[in-house]
Amino acid sequence: MRTATKHRNVRQYLENAIRSGEYRPGDQLPSEIDLAQQYGVSYMTARKAVAELVASDLLERRASKGTFVRSAAHARLATTTLNLIVEAYEGQSIKEFLMLGIRLARLRGWNSNVIRLGPEQQDQAVRVIRNGELAIVMISDIPENSSLWLAMRAARGKAISFHCDVSAADIVTIHSNPVADLQLAVDHLRQYGHEHIALMCQMPLPDQATSPVYWQREVPATANRVVPPLSLVPVCAPLFESPMRSCYNAVTRCLEDHPEITAFVTKSDELAMATLSACRDAGRPVPKTVSIVSQGNWHTMEFTDPPITCVDVNFAGQFDEAARVFDLALAGKDSGPMLRAVDSFLVERGSVGQAAR
Repeated sequence: MRTATKHRNVRQYLENAIRSGEYRPGDQLPSEIDLAQQYGVSYMTARKAVAELVASDLLERRASKGTFVRSAAHARLATTTLNLIVEAYEGQSIKEFLMLGIRLARLRGWNSNVIRLGPEQQDQAVRVIRNGELAIVMISDIPENSSLWLAMRAARGKAISFHCDVSAADIVTIHSNPVADLQLAVDHLRQYGHEHIALMCQMPLPDQATSPVYWQREVPATANRVVPPLSLVPVCAPLFESPMRSCYNAVTRCLEDHPEITAFVTKSDELAMATLSACRDAGRPVPKTVSIVSQGNWHTMEFTDPPITCVDVNFAGQFDEAARVFDLALAGKDSGPMLRAVDSFLVERGSVGQAAR
């Protein structure tokens, strides 16, 4: 067994002992030499496990006396907290994610905590994951070997990524398959005769991309893997700002430069509404001359004119899957497959019409 795994096991044993009352607030722990003998590990492995619990404020070292259980340690370990970690931007998908996450916490009797990832909140997110709290992370990119990536990798099923696929790093990832979602939208449009379809996708400005390779390679690759391949129209907008104006301008230029385009697939509700407005103002009304399908079935899509057909990415099903992973992790069991795809489904409304001949 690797040393990294051994020290996490020792930490888990000590947390369980505090949680069960074997070690009560104020109790002194055995020395690290004794702990090493008790758990059959090296002194340095036991010392590392204890140091992490001290850093997590569950234990405290007293000079010349030893290591003691902090007064609030039992209460903290006895209460499960679900941390919902999102980007510091209030889009509709984030609102839906937080609503369903808070509902899951209430149903399970857990506390819930929202962390919005600006530069100053990165350390907070890493700390709660390292402390063994539950976390679901929904951000566009988790750079390899970043502090967040490393903390999630060590969490053993207690930290889950939504949508950003980091399963190769042994981090549980739950998502709807992005290629299958696009194909579902394209197949629906092709049933109505649309062959020239553009994908509206928000992309950060080049100097703001945390992982430029992802945006330069993976996003176009997704558009190219559907049949037929989609024309990619990037909507470049500053991070944490609404992309609607940028999208409106991009759609206007697209309609002028590529009049053969008869349908758009959009990656968010904001892009869908901006596309709808740009088509109307360009004299290409929806669905008479242009059709739109949005990826993400947000409530706002019901109240546009016309209501917009959506691919529902099944957030509810993704949270059900997350609950099953957490149940295994809390029971100390293996979380199973690292990559878990949840099927999406189409919600037909009034934004798709027959392609003009």
